[in-house]
Amino acid sequence: MKAEKRGAGARREARQGAAHAGGGPVVEAASLGALLLFGALAIAASLAPMPVRFAPDLLFCVLAVWAVRRPNSTPALAVFALGLARDLLSGAPAGAGALGLLIAVEGLRVARPPRAGEGLRGWLPVWGVVGAWAAAPAVVPWALLTVTFAPAPAFADIALRYAATVVAFPLAAVALAWAAPVENSSPDARALIGGGA
Repeated sequence: MKAEKRGAGARREARQGAAHAGGGPVVEAASLGALLLFGALAIAASLAPMPVRFAPDLLFCVLAVWAVRRPNSTPALAVFALGLARDLLSGAPAGAGALGLLIAVEGLRVARPPRAGEGLRGWLPVWGVVGAWAAAPAVVPWALLTVTFAPAPAFADIALRYAATVVAFPLAAVALAWAAPVENSSPDARALIGGGA
């Protein structure tokens, strides 16, 4: 009887710990819904005519914020679906941009950038890791088009879009910090702008 009570108590503590760590199923569903909403808004913004020739990849910025702050709420299927929707709506080769986004976001989820410290100096490593992975959504579609001998944009255009995305990421991280609270999935959970473990 005592062993049964201990077992039930341990299971209850494990459930409470899991709910506290990831936020529980309701919080995870709400976070996924917010990801899809902000992803759709980023797609809509990227389809709007802009006076800037080399606009940043806002969808990558949104997905990168979620991949760093709430990696368990950034499923590969949702990332690929958002990327494919953008490819289809923008007239880009279907799946090429989605593949680049998927590689970048999964890389960020696995790499888990270091903890952001106080001030700019503590946050630079996070920005560096995200900046490195930001190359995938820019280069993968270009490489696929080049390999298949399809007309591809000039590499200089790709490089400028990449640079604009890297510059835009911190702004997106600050803007979305309230929508993607840091997930405490482990004792060394990482933080990104305005959050802590």
